[in-house]
Amino acid sequence: MLKIFIVAQNNYLVTFFILIIIVFISSIKSLILSGGRESFARYPKWAQTFENEIKFEFKTHQSNAIILYTDDGAINHNFLIISILESYILVEFRIGEIEIIPPKRHNIYLMETKVDDGKWHYFTLFQVNK
Repeated sequence: MLKIFIVAQNNYLVTFFILIIIVFISSIKSLILSGGRESFARYPKWAQTFENEIKFEFKTHQSNAIILYTDDGAINHNFLIISILESYILVEFRIGEIEIIPPKRHNIYLMETKVDDGKWHYFTLFQVNK
């Protein structure tokens, strides 16, 4: 399991984490980022299939940060963003859809648990294309 520590500035626009967590890498036990625009991790391109799963653990005291961003290189304008917005997880996506102008965007705001408490949180995203 990949563990991620998020350490960044409080300004959402300044906090620019791009964590493309698309491949499970068993050799990495944890990743600590210092913050700022140049603080990010990059992994190989995600080979999206009919069923996709992304799992990670993280802890942070930041109330606004981007945890993960990936896209299809503007081929079909598909993307996935997992972020922290005002202490809660926000998932924004457009995956597996045909071209729509303007591109249709979906948002899921998970307001059950604040995640900026410095405790470990576990996130799993499972996607099935139909």
